[in-house]
Order: sequence, then structure tokens, then C-alpha cells
Amino acid sequence: MSGLLNWNKFKEEFLRAYPAALVSLTLFFSNQALFGAKNALIAPYMTVLFIRLRNDMFKERNTTKAFFIHILIGVLSFVAGINLWLTVIVNLVVVFLLVYLLTDEYKPTNYFPYVMGFVFLQTINVSIYELGTRLAAISYSFIVVFIALRIFSPKNIHLKIHNIVEKGFENIILQLNLLVNHGYDEVEEKQRELFSINKSLNSVLYESRRRAYFTTVGGKTYFPFVVVFQHMNNITTDFLNNKALFTDKNINYLRNLRTLLNDFILNLKNNKSKDCIEDLINFLSDNELDNKELNLNMIYILNYLISTVENVSNENTHHKKETSKEWKIPKESRPLGRLNDHLRWDSFKLRFALRLSVIMSLSFIITDILDIPKGYWLSMNIYIMILPFYEDSTKKIAARFKGTFIGVMLSFVLFHIFKSDISHIIIVVISTFLMYSRINYGAMSIYITCYSLAISTLSMDNNTVLGLRFIYTFIAACIAIIANKYIFPMKNDTEVINMMNKLIRLDKFMVNELSNSINGKYNGDLIRELLLKSYLSSEKIDIHSKAGTLYRDSQFFDNFLLINNRLVTEIDHVNSLLSIESVRRVNKKEIEEVINNMNYVLQHTQDLINNNVSFDNVALTRINKKGIISDSFYINSHILKCMDTVYDLYSSVADDDMS
Repeated sequence: MSGLLNWNKFKEEFLRAYPAALVSLTLFFSNQALFGAKNALIAPYMTVLFIRLRNDMFKERNTTKAFFIHILIGVLSFVAGINLWLTVIVNLVVVFLLVYLLTDEYKPTNYFPYVMGFVFLQTINVSIYELGTRLAAISYSFIVVFIALRIFSPKNIHLKIHNIVEKGFENIILQLNLLVNHGYDEVEEKQRELFSINKSLNSVLYESRRRAYFTTVGGKTYFPFVVVFQHMNNITTDFLNNKALFTDKNINYLRNLRTLLNDFILNLKNNKSKDCIEDLINFLSDNELDNKELNLNMIYILNYLISTVENVSNENTHHKKETSKEWKIPKESRPLGRLNDHLRWDSFKLRFALRLSVIMSLSFIITDILDIPKGYWLSMNIYIMILPFYEDSTKKIAARFKGTFIGVMLSFVLFHIFKSDISHIIIVVISTFLMYSRINYGAMSIYITCYSLAISTLSMDNNTVLGLRFIYTFIAACIAIIANKYIFPMKNDTEVINMMNKLIRLDKFMVNELSNSINGKYNGDLIRELLLKSYLSSEKIDIHSKAGTLYRDSQFFDNFLLINNRLVTEIDHVNSLLSIESVRRVNKKEIEEVINNMNYVLQHTQDLINNNVSFDNVALTRINKKGIISDSFYINSHILKCMDTVYDLYSSVADDDMS
């Protein structure tokens, strides 16, 4: 039995490693044979690029972009090596621009393979006569990467998204089951799981963006499921907050809904969209809740689901990767529109770009002036150890240093046993497979060290190489720690506060769109964009709060984010209702008062987050609930619910000790 388990583990690790290992070894040996030893170093960073593009739904666009960037990097790395002054200037400018322009606030490591390429190419520079050969080597390497992507990339990435959607509905079924069987204590955990599923969907959608358009046809198809899932989380919350809703009629409704969704998943999996729609229509005609407001809400959600399923049908998603030009990205969310936001001094992008550009310039000055053997190891190690956030970088430094130490010791033993060049090449091959089979970075660092040392010992003395590797790693670790702590530092705790502020700003934008909706200026593109950014910001807060030490109560963030997601989904719902209602049915004066009141509470919430005011409660009487907002009961009740949720958001912050 243990032998079978070991075999399965070996098979799993081999399958994980061999695509990247095969690309790496192919690039290393073929570049050395075709373009010389100086260009063999293209292999490591091109392999990193392959790994990142492999699971990308939109690799065709990104591969073309990456090719032109790396050709430009090849030229600029040559220019940086002409003299010391150009080394300083080019590194300051190019590293800053690569990091600043390629780092995305929601995907903070996008810069890595590009800057890695720029650093690696500088470590072994070429003359003007060799520049053409280097550019040819880069172009050849891209052809290898492109072919490998065609062979090894998942053939149906949209099936993966489809599976995430199925998990979402399976979660809702579990929530319904717990509600029916009074498992109230376990429901909140399932709500958090559904929130995580939504985060996964949002991340995929965000990656599908085009320069001017929100998403692809495939992305447009699946985005509404995010909204459906959040609405269902809200429905669960309504039941949990009001136990009077658990009447026999409502429990029977939940049982029937659970049965419906079980059939729905099977039909969706088998592409039976018509059956899904027919079942939903029949359910709506045969079932209702005894609470008028909640019943109208479920009618809205299920009708929204019907329109969503229509878009999932094969005829509507036939060209999934084509740009969906109905969903235009608002100008404010395009790179130039967001420039002012990212030029803020507390922007991690700006601070990290400045820090890395300064440190990489200094590292190349040191190696150029001292002219030390294998000096490029110092620059490479410094680059790899410096990350946007201090805590993350500290963990990576510790893992890198520990892995290097073990790798040096292991190599010392191996090189004294296996002394021939052939045996060292075999060590390179084995180390390549082992490092790409590891998920843990510390373990990966062991085999990276063995890989680098086995190559270096082909041209240098074993003991010298071992000593230099350890010394340079130690020096690089010291420099990286100092740089991350004192040069434009950025901590996870600071980013939590930044993203909480951003979340409240997005809430305000959503609230203010209510005014545009009643004046006939409903902007669905902007509201969808705000909704997506709100969900993505929630994900960032969740990640950074777990890495930081700002709050003693980790449940604070779960509560805050769940309330905020409920709020933006409710506001989105009200906006869509107001956009289709007759203006005569809405009291504009009362709506404006609601908007002002919600902004008032949101501002107090933001002040509390920044510790600018005391923790005194905002008087609930400040929110006027006596005015008639609309003669539509449904609109009236939902706007009042939005106001309650805004106050819940404030209370979640006010009740927590943030000092």
C-alpha cells in the first residue's frame, strides 16, 4: 500500500514538473549549442514566463506582448552594459518602468519574468557585434515557449471556469440544506466558502480584460454568476437574521429550491440550457415565500439566473475568446485614468518600483566596480529576494537562505562523489526536474542551488563556487532585508488600510450612481466595473490581513468583507431597478437624502478606519426612514435595506478595537 502511495506521489510530482523542466532543459542546451554559452542563461527566465502563461486563458495576446517586451529588454540590457553611467541610468529608468507598468494592483507579481529577464541579460552582457545573436536567441526561445504552450496548456480552460460555477451551486445547496435542518452555526462557514468561490471567478474575469473592453464573450457569460452567488449569500443572511422566516411554507420552498438546483447542476453540466430555464420557470410558477419582500427578491434572482443561463448556451458562447464590445471599460479604469490613483505616495506599485530600481542599480554598481567572480549571483539573489511587501520578502529571504545552505552542503557531497563533467550535467537535469516538482519555495531553492552550482563547476573549482554561492546569498539577504525595511518600505498592514479605504471609495461611487440612475444616466459598464473592483479589493484585503498583524481578531475582516459585498450587491440591484422604473414612481428628493445619508455614514466608516475620529456611534436617527422613496414596495424596501447595510458596515468597524 505504501509503495502504491509513493508511486502515485512520484507520478504527481513528475507530471507537475516535466513540462517546465522540458522547456528549461531544451532552452538551456539548444541555446548553448546554437548561440553560445552567454545565451544559455535565457533558459531560466523564459521558463518562468512559460509557467505563467501556461494556464492563461488569453495566452495568444499575452505571448505577443511578452515577445516585444523581451526584445526591447534585450536591447536595453545591452545599453546598460556599455558603461557605469548607463548602468545606473538605464537600471533606474527601465526597472522602475517595468515594475510600475507591468505590476497590477490585483496581480502584484506580473512584473517578475520581465524584470528577471532584464537582470539576467545584464549579468552576462554582450558586445555590439554579439547583440544580433542575443536577439536571435531571445526570438528562438520564444518560438520554443510558444510551441510548448500549444502542447502543454490545458485544452479547455473554460471547463475549469464551468467547474468553479458548479462548485458555487453545490455550496448554495449545502447552505439550503443547513437552513432546512437548522444548522445555523455551520451556514456562515459555507457563506465564506461561497465568497472564496466568487473570488476565483473574479480573478479569471479580471485576467480576461482587453485594453478598452471589460471582458471576452466567455467572461461576459460567467460574470453574472458572481452576482447570483452573492445574492444567494444575502438571502441566507436574511434567514439567519430573522428566525421568524422559518415557517413551514418557507422551509418547503427551500427544500424545493434545493431539489431544483441539484437538477440544475446536472443539466448545466450536460449543456441542457433549455431544461435549466424550463425548470426555473416552473419553479417560479409553483413556489413562493410567505414574506413579500423576500419572495420578490427571489423572483428577481431566479429571473436573473434564467437570463444568465441563456448566455451560457452553446450558440451564445461559441466565440468565447472574442472581445465582448458591449462591456466597455470606463475611461477611469484604463491605465491613464488610474494613473493618479497609482501615483499616490502610499501606492505599493510606486514604492516598490522605486525601491527595486534603486537597489538593482546599486547592485550592478557594486559588481561592476569590484569585478568579483560570479558577481552576477549577487544581483540575481537580491532581485529574487525583494518583494513588494516586507513580510512576504522576509519569508522568501529565510526560505532562500535556508535552501541555499542545504543546497551548498548537498552539492559539496555530490561533487566529491561525482567529479566528471557528464555527471555534473546529469545533476543539472535531475535538479531541473526536482525544482519544478516542488511547490514549497524553500525546497525549490535547494535544487536551484544544485542546478546553478553544477553548471558553474564545469568551468570553475568546486570549493570556490560553493563558497561564492553561499557568501553572495548571505550578502544579498542582508541587502534585501535593509532595502525592504528602510527604502520606500511597504507592509501588508499598510496595504490593508489602503485597500479598506479603496473599498469605501468604491462604495461611495456605487451609492452616487443611484442619482445617475434616476436621472436616466444609468451606466451599466461603470457599475459592473465598480462591482468587480469591489470584489477584487475584498480579495486583496483578505490576503494582506492574513499576512499582516494589524488586528487581533481575524474574524473582523470576514465580517467586514461579507457585509461590504452584501452592500455593493444590494446597491447594484437597486441601480438596475431604478434604471427601468418610471421616474414618476420615484421621489428624487428622498433618494438624494438617502444618498447623502449613506455617504455620511460611509465617510464616518472611512474616518474610523484611518483612526481620524473617535469610536462614538453615528446616530441611527441621522438616517431618515420616514420618507416615501417610491410607490414601489420592492424598491422602497431594498433602498431601506441598503441603508441598514451601510450602518452595519459602520458598526462592524466601530465595534472593533482598531487601536
